[in-house]
Amino acid sequence: MKRTMLVDVRLEPNKGDRVQVMPLGDVHLGAETCDVNLFKANVQNCLDRGVYVVGMGDYLETATLGSVGDIFGQNPSPQGQFDEMLEILTPLVEKGLLIGLHDGNYKWFPLSVRIGKKLFKLLE
Repeated sequence: MKRTMLVDVRLEPNKGDRVQVMPLGDVHLGAETCDVNLFKANVQNCLDRGVYVVGMGDYLETATLGSVGDIFGQNPSPQGQFDEMLEILTPLVEKGLLIGLHDGNYKWFPLSVRIGKKLFKLLE
């Protein structure tokens, strides 16, 4: 059985007596097909409306020679992708809206290993 990390959170209702949560993921920031403006608009929408966010993984492209992605077509570099994603997600943390981050399904690629965990630690 895979090890699971449980997080206890207390959420304030943000829609009457309910809580709205938006799952965000599969961004692949750095890939040619990534619509970073749409992702940023979704984050801004959550900030404006006080909607909680759960990161669903695959935030960055981080293509390498051994991976499926386009190593030469990605922009910015993997470190640039990480830095930009950190900048995009920080306001969610500052407003207490980021509940957690999931690693995604590309953990077996070298640079993608534990990206969610690394981002989460920096955003704590």
